[in-house]
Amino acid sequence: MCRSLRIVILLLLVSVWTAGLFTTPYAAKAQSEEPSIPFLGHIVQPGEDLETIAARYQTTAEALAHENQLSVSVPLVPGQLLRIRSLGAEPLAPGVNPAVPQAEPQWGEGLTGEKWIDIDLTAQTLTAYQGDTAVRSFVISSGSTGHETVTGSFRIWAKVARQDMSGGSRAAGNYYYVPNVPWVQYFYADYSIHGADWHNSFGWAVSHGCVNMRVDEARWLFEWAEPSMDPAMVESATWLFPGGDGTRVEVHD
Repeated sequence: MCRSLRIVILLLLVSVWTAGLFTTPYAAKAQSEEPSIPFLGHIVQPGEDLETIAARYQTTAEALAHENQLSVSVPLVPGQLLRIRSLGAEPLAPGVNPAVPQAEPQWGEGLTGEKWIDIDLTAQTLTAYQGDTAVRSFVISSGSTGHETVTGSFRIWAKVARQDMSGGSRAAGNYYYVPNVPWVQYFYADYSIHGADWHNSFGWAVSHGCVNMRVDEARWLFEWAEPSMDPAMVESATWLFPGGDGTRVEVHD
């Protein structure tokens, strides 16, 4: 499901890294500048321009151009990342419909310590920890043979409530397109944790590299992991780039 997005995501990472907009988990040590500030972003879609994107977020094309060091007259490229605002700046436009409420997680209330996620590829489990306390554990589906999930220590570098995913090859007969993949949290390049309702093979390694979870469980993790997103951001499928503030993810065999 996810490996086919590798080229697009890597290009996105390179463009954002070189612009200094956020620090990816594997690039953090290579940068000598101060840690980036978490921000809300927008991935340019075909047919969009600064005017249409500015209208969506109730700002101006000039403000977006200034924020991203662009010329208003330069056409945007589909897949390009635009910085909308830093977290802690003015909230999303009041015209955005906050119709999708976020259920407050009921597990782990009153706990202290760092939130972190442990993914055990051998056991096919994901456990949410706060400090040394296991808050919740889930059965997952990780990458299959030839599409193995990456191992290592990472941090969530991007979150979005839903995203279309496609890949494979029509010639090879393995093309796929899945709209509105829910509760997506990227932790390394194009590897993400997300909900999956197109199979029920949890406990088995059958994915294209991402960590698949049952949809309701993926939502719980999305809402629990740092940083949180308000209902308006969820409803509008706004991209959140936490910089170095994303929840730590440990992936191991």
